[in-house]
Formats: sequence, structure tokens, C-alpha cells
Amino acid sequence: MKNIRLIRVDDRLIHGQVVTSWITQTGSKKIMIIDDELYENEFLKDVFAAAAPRGIPVEVMNVDHAVQEWKLNEFNGEQVLILLKKIDVLKRLYEQGLCFDSVQIGGLASGPGRKLVVKAIGLSEQDAVELKSLGKQGVKIYFQSMPGEKEILLDTILGKYFKNIK
Repeated sequence: MKNIRLIRVDDRLIHGQVVTSWITQTGSKKIMIIDDELYENEFLKDVFAAAAPRGIPVEVMNVDHAVQEWKLNEFNGEQVLILLKKIDVLKRLYEQGLCFDSVQIGGLASGPGRKLVVKAIGLSEQDAVELKSLGKQGVKIYFQSMPGEKEILLDTILGKYFKNIK
């Protein structure tokens, strides 16, 4: 997993200084967005490519293609920052064989059916269940919006906001 510099779940994907900061912090040379819907939208793919920092290529893949590329050649050994919009996509990637041992939850909108658990991060009960499942399989899951902020581990969030999840 050494070439996957960071897997970040953030429904805003590429935005402002957050991604610029994480690219610098992780030494990533490429952004890979894995999202089935975005993969089908040529206009939005161009928008996100234009939003990336200068000199950082952006590739958009669907889940199946990303897993296939990982199994075939581990993304050609490129140092990538992987961005996802949804927890269920993260779980699908893991279940289909894209190997990772840690995930950063960086931004998920709150709203109906979601609890605000950290600034700019809301989780539904289903999200919490899926994250806990990944955690039980040895994946380190932590919440952190910006470099320099303290990581908050999944168990802390579950213990405070989702005590009923076994």
C-alpha cells in the first residue's frame, strides 16, 4: 500500500487548500477519484481536473476499474491520493480487493438522518456500521479535516455518537 499515500472520504472531493495541503503532506503525485456516478460525467471530470493543483494529474475511475487496476499493477506504482465521496464506496473497494490499512474521513455533509460528529463531518448510522465493519478487519479509521489537526479515531466517535452499534 506504500504507493497509496492517503485514502480520504470527503464528499467535496477536490476543494480549496484542503487537498493542496494533503497533497503536500503526503507527497502524492496524482489524485485518483473513485466514484461510479462521476465516472459517467465528462463535464464534471473536467471540472475536477481543473480544480487540482497545477502539475497534479487527476484520474476518475469507477469502483470496478479501480479494483482491477489495483490488482493488475497497484496503480503503476504511482504515489496517489485517493478521494471518495461516500462510505459505501470505501466498503465496496475493500470488499472487492483494493487493499488499504487506513482511511481518513475528512468531510461528509450533515443533514437528515446524519449526526454531526466532528466539524464538517456527519455520519449516518449506516455509515457508522460500515466503518465499524472495516475497523474490525484491521483498517485504521480516523477523522481529520486538515493537517495539523488531531486525529480522532473511529472508536471515539462510535462511543460518543453510536453506542447502540455492536
